[in-house]
Amino acid sequence: MSERLAKGLWCRLGFSSHINGKMFKRSFSSQYRYLMHCLVHSLSHRKGAYDEVSDYIMNIVVSIVLNRKYNISQVIFEFLKENCLAGRDKYIMYPRFIMMILDDKVKDLPKNNDDIMAMAEVNKTAIQRITKQKDDKTKELICALKDESYVAPENDKWRHDNSDSDNEDNKMSEMIEKKTRWWCIKDGKRKRTPKSTPVVVIKETAKGTVMGGSYMILRLCYKKLLIILL
Repeated sequence: MSERLAKGLWCRLGFSSHINGKMFKRSFSSQYRYLMHCLVHSLSHRKGAYDEVSDYIMNIVVSIVLNRKYNISQVIFEFLKENCLAGRDKYIMYPRFIMMILDDKVKDLPKNNDDIMAMAEVNKTAIQRITKQKDDKTKELICALKDESYVAPENDKWRHDNSDSDNEDNKMSEMIEKKTRWWCIKDGKRKRTPKSTPVVVIKETAKGTVMGGSYMILRLCYKKLLIILL
């Protein structure tokens, strides 16, 4: 996925900071901030810095909002592999996904209930934070979050030509393309990070890039939750 597509949609979502700066959750309205909060805590490979949103989390947000294909499984397994091969500073990464793999490979695996992470429900405080937005425009959902039958724009467009949304071209004209692991350049080749991150080719095949049921469940559950709350 291209950096221009990701940042263009983020501007459409109301990103309020500079386009070339760091992407922080606090730069968005509350409902999109909550979506990013859920994705960062469930899919981020880092141990900290949960306010900053990395490039691949941005790609996942774009995929959910625009109903585009994105291989989340590849992101997870690449970081799992790197963590296993790391010489030092190893830690338990994606524990729920590891638990799913073990449950599939080892049937009836004995478990200690004290070691199983309980799912935390959305509490009253979280609901108040999500629904306190006063501006109707910033509360409005767009694209696939608003309409399940939404069809993604072609190529690297983040809105259709007949869209009535605000034009982001002026803000995007200031964008300076970065070198990151999960953003591609125009000819489709993967960029290298400034250090020694290995190049990994993403095959854009129908089978290899389709997101499975977990993606659909995540998108639909988030939409229904916001409809109930807002």
